[in-house]
Amino acid sequence: MYCQAEGRCTTFFLRNGKKIMSSKNLGEYSAILDPNYFFRIHHSYIINLRHLVKISKKEGYFCEFPNGVLLAVAKRRQEDFNKFIKLKE
Repeated sequence: MYCQAEGRCTTFFLRNGKKIMSSKNLGEYSAILDPNYFFRIHHSYIINLRHLVKISKKEGYFCEFPNGVLLAVAKRRQEDFNKFIKLKE
């Protein structure tokens, strides 16, 4: 569903509730993940649009996932995120 940077490592949060930790940093994954479905919403997060439940636009953008997690889109990435999701609709 999404990836989270943890120092020099990356944790993948899967739909089945499992977590997978990798020794690669988030930047390496942002270069290889499919740009049609993955978007870096924050310095610490890359999300998979196919797993979004809802996008809230109250005082910024928040992405909600099936497990109830809400992730904020960084203010400096909101304009690009808005363009990105409009392309996918």
